[in-house]
Amino acid sequence: MATRVARRCLRQYLGVEDGSLLLPAALARWVQSSPQEPYCAGRHGYRVVITPIDRGRKGTTFFLIEELVIENERLTYQEAVVLGWVRKGKSDVEIAQILTVKISTVKKHLQRTYIKLGVENRTAAAYYASHLLF
Repeated sequence: MATRVARRCLRQYLGVEDGSLLLPAALARWVQSSPQEPYCAGRHGYRVVITPIDRGRKGTTFFLIEELVIENERLTYQEAVVLGWVRKGKSDVEIAQILTVKISTVKKHLQRTYIKLGVENRTAAAYYASHLLF
């Protein structure tokens, strides 16, 4: 069962037809895998993020569906390079050593990247980069 807003997001971003009980194959596989990470999809400057939030007593899972606006600004070359290293699991110190820049420069690139991607931390940025950018 889904709320009106959730049904609109599923229709708009994932092509789920009104009244349909079937999810797209990729989303259905994600749901069946007992996910820990959010599912992301984007279109026309917007992004929908589906996050599992609770598992009910009868095996029912509840999901939070968030619709986010993606900034129109594109990542700069340096921001994309730093994000690529974050995606590979490197720390700020390691990235600074690899790129031969100060740690504060890496942190500044990451702060700007978070704003542009509409995320709050490096884990979300790495997830976003892995699934939507690269």
